[in-house]
Amino acid sequence: MARRRRHSKPAPGDHSDADRKKAQLEALQKRLNANARRVSKDPVEDRPPQAFFRADGLRFVRPASLQSATLEPDISEAVEQFRSAVRDRQSTVIFNWPNRLPGVAALHGLSVLCELAEGPDRFAGLTTLFYPASARTGGNQKSLLVDREWLLETNRPWLDATFKSLRQTEKDDDYIRARYHAILSLMSELRPNALEQFKRGQAVVERTRDRGHPTLHEIIARRSIKPNGQLVGPEQTFLDRCRRLSRLLMGKGGAEDWQRIEAVDQALTPWLISTLHGASAPGSWIAYSAPSKRKPDVLLIDLQYPARARLGETWRANVVNAVARLRHGDTDLPVIAVTDDPFVAQFARYELSPQAKKGRRTKPLPVRFNHQTALGLIEDGPVNNDALATVEAPELVVDVFASDLAKFAADALKLRTDTIKIADGKVARAISVCLSKLRAMANAPYSQSELGALFTATGDTGAERRILEAYNITGALADLRSAAPQADRYEAAVEALAERAGELARGLSRSARETIGKDLMNRLRALPKRATRTLVIAQSRAAARALETWIENDPSLEPVLEKLGQKFDISAPQRAAAEIAVAAASTRPFGHLLLLSPPPQVCLAVFAGDQCPKKVELLCDASSGKFLADYGAAVLKLAPKTAPPHARISHMITRVRSALDRNVASLPQFDLGDSVRAAGVVTDLTGRSYSGGSEVLRLMSVEGEDIRVTPETQLVARKRASLDTFEFLLGKSVTAGREVLVPRPAFIDAIASAKSFRAAAVPLLSDYHELVRQRAAQLPGASLRQKAERLHPEFGQTASDQPTVSSVERWIDIDRQGDIPVELRIPQAPRTYTHFAALMNVLKVDKALGDVYWHYGILATRSTRIRSGFQMRRLYTAALVDPDALRRDNPAAGELIEFIHDLSSEYFTEIAEVALAQEDVQ
Repeated sequence: MARRRRHSKPAPGDHSDADRKKAQLEALQKRLNANARRVSKDPVEDRPPQAFFRADGLRFVRPASLQSATLEPDISEAVEQFRSAVRDRQSTVIFNWPNRLPGVAALHGLSVLCELAEGPDRFAGLTTLFYPASARTGGNQKSLLVDREWLLETNRPWLDATFKSLRQTEKDDDYIRARYHAILSLMSELRPNALEQFKRGQAVVERTRDRGHPTLHEIIARRSIKPNGQLVGPEQTFLDRCRRLSRLLMGKGGAEDWQRIEAVDQALTPWLISTLHGASAPGSWIAYSAPSKRKPDVLLIDLQYPARARLGETWRANVVNAVARLRHGDTDLPVIAVTDDPFVAQFARYELSPQAKKGRRTKPLPVRFNHQTALGLIEDGPVNNDALATVEAPELVVDVFASDLAKFAADALKLRTDTIKIADGKVARAISVCLSKLRAMANAPYSQSELGALFTATGDTGAERRILEAYNITGALADLRSAAPQADRYEAAVEALAERAGELARGLSRSARETIGKDLMNRLRALPKRATRTLVIAQSRAAARALETWIENDPSLEPVLEKLGQKFDISAPQRAAAEIAVAAASTRPFGHLLLLSPPPQVCLAVFAGDQCPKKVELLCDASSGKFLADYGAAVLKLAPKTAPPHARISHMITRVRSALDRNVASLPQFDLGDSVRAAGVVTDLTGRSYSGGSEVLRLMSVEGEDIRVTPETQLVARKRASLDTFEFLLGKSVTAGREVLVPRPAFIDAIASAKSFRAAAVPLLSDYHELVRQRAAQLPGASLRQKAERLHPEFGQTASDQPTVSSVERWIDIDRQGDIPVELRIPQAPRTYTHFAALMNVLKVDKALGDVYWHYGILATRSTRIRSGFQMRRLYTAALVDPDALRRDNPAAGELIEFIHDLSSEYFTEIAEVALAQEDVQ
């Protein structure tokens, strides 16, 4: 055969391998197109969507109890609205996501439900690309768990079709029945108690109740196309996923990659959804191309408040740039933004809308209210205008104290705006951190401080230094000065701002001690004189602890201390609404609220609630008051004016602004929250008690976080190739690629504010009270006073180690605790472990039992006192590393263990680099 030239046509019958492959692919494409045309012409597709799917009838398994239940009404509404937005390709902003399906788990769950909406008999499908990868933490595996009976019913059409197709083959009936029952047997393994059949799965169920249990996305029948073009039917897809789950449960190799990304065909999977996870580093927001080179049809953006705050001051530019990259120039690509922050909702409403070709902005995106859990601003059905006219707002007294911070904040915000695009936002972040710390000082002692004995020593010259150390003002000023050379033409302005900040910090430390301390002391002394109970809501959990410590240590406040728990209570903002509800259902409701500058969400939620007491006092500095007013106004812009809480919130905003006008002439406009995390943040886990030298390790995370540890720091790390087992790991043993837990303040706050946290402590607290009552009755002495005087010498050899006789008497006088509802009981125990151990010794209580009472009963009830430190670390490490031992010590801690396991998935970070930093460890 003659040699063919390079560009000449092949001779008849001469076909290369490439030509044969091309012909095969063309034939395959023709078959796929024919199949797609057949599916598109099917009359079933023309039926209304409701004929296939009803969200309110869907059954799923609750992660906590694995009991089958129907969807909550608000989640059903979310499914319908989400599905409508996807089907109509309408850009949407969903404000205030249902708290039962937060963040990425919500997007995952709703995309799966939307996938089911097209009907299992002619399954069209929906493919979700999780972007960036969030499945590594398992966070998107707990949204919706499958109920086996519902699964069988849902997949019955394709199971029947599979059985029918098997009957048409040349196989005999025995083979057909065996094949069909093999499919059903794999389905039976997916029921809630199926994991207990496996050795590894049994431990998973006992520890987490849901980890490793398949979700709807994992097992639902669907068609898919492999990257090589091979069409895979729903039966094969289902079998492959079942086998993978079996390997995961019984295999020794551990978990594989939990992110599923499939090449999809336009006809078989009409919707391709890509999710932006706001908690990931902005640098990882790059465009992704599936093997099919197909762009997504819908973009989902999770911009919940914590996720948005982690993006730092440049979050707006990050979101806009990421959306532009994912759109690939297609401005018609719809965006569904999810947020619970009114400022973000307003931003997304305008900035994420596609731009017209001629530069004119299109119509703003509609804001679809899905659920307003905190404020109750969503009212279904007709509105009773007569009832709205009679809505009575509580009596509100606002006391705003002015400071030099207001003018400084105005100048700082202006300079931050000018420098926000310089040096990747580093200068702007340094200004924000400095301003945030100064605002916290202006609110002292209402803010995040550790000022336990701040106001006890009037002539103490070191108080100013202690305040500056407590707020770490020195570090913030140093960062601001170091960022000044990078500010280009604003270098002189940044240096001048840092100088003003230092002078303002010293002034605030004096004014906080001289003015605010006296004002708060007078208000505390007035609380026992009120006719009704008072709930004092601090700005944070640490602020509540500082306030309680101050009351306990100040001798002049002893009459106030005696009424703590009777005439008034101190609460962290996370528990305020729950405590008001519990008290309202009892015989001793709260009649007065004292708000010590809590977060704006808490202020609005408490004031707008139906159970809000009749009298409310609000104390805050001018800067925080302005932020509260602006935040409330932003919420009202997005809320229907016919909702009853609308009038109450408007009343609060009016009173706050009136108080501001009386105290401050001009205030800055706040349109952002404080940035709680940004690239370059330093997290110190070394601990103040470390004395092993100056060697400090720097663990650089993939998100840019700088974690400082010592070689002997004990960390909680995820075991390799495992999603739900953890181990202790010393700082010197950490290597790149390991995932470690970073217990940030938000992690501690979330545990301490959880309902399960106190619920786990209540049974132990009741047992402790009963034990002390029995042992105290056996002590010699005719009265409690005489018994206390006999016990008093046993508490220490020196006067400084001994408590007062009155304190000992109060510790053993616990009869009245039996008359108080169990939810409202207080420990009425020693404040220090030394005194507690001495009390257990004289009462002849076993030390091990006493430690259980102390760690998991008393300290857990006093959750405002353990924001950080050894006690809280002991709790969450036990829940993660050895949950069985914790459950043996306290059988009621099961729900808390599950909560900590779920919560910890958001706080594990992957280490990218380990370096040595030489610095003094204080």
